[in-house]
Amino acid sequence: MEMLDTGMVAEQQAQAVIAMRKNGVIIDKTILLPDKMDCLLRVVDYDFDFYGFNIPIVVQARNYGAVSRVVNGLSSFTSYASVDLKSIKSTIINEEIEIMVEKSGIVNAVELKSNIYLGGRRYGDTSDMNMPVIVPVDRKKVKKGGKIKLNISYNMGLGFTEFNVDII
Repeated sequence: MEMLDTGMVAEQQAQAVIAMRKNGVIIDKTILLPDKMDCLLRVVDYDFDFYGFNIPIVVQARNYGAVSRVVNGLSSFTSYASVDLKSIKSTIINEEIEIMVEKSGIVNAVELKSNIYLGGRRYGDTSDMNMPVIVPVDRKKVKKGGKIKLNISYNMGLGFTEFNVDII
């Protein structure tokens, strides 16, 4: 199985694995590659200026140019979910996390990334797999040493129109 989708937000890998297990295609002895995905995010100040217009939209960072628009990374990457494909039963993600702010500034987006595990070894993103994704959020001023709480909720496979990140 391929695992090309950051956070399993847009593609339906989770639904496929659940259905294959339910129908006996995947059994206990089946080896899944990858077998696990860690979903991570950090808060950032992102430059959503496109041709002179401020357009805060979801950006799949397929190239260096998209990632270089991160004006300031305001926190480290923090795990919001870990998906074990050997035992997954639900596609619902609904997590509240608290992130330590490492740099003062204005949060206007989160940067998502995923790590996958193949045979116990962790792998990050490439230009065509698990690429970073920038998701706009409501602006919030933060100070170094402070904390920011986020609620992340989505149903894996339904896409970014159903992906929610709320600052609480």
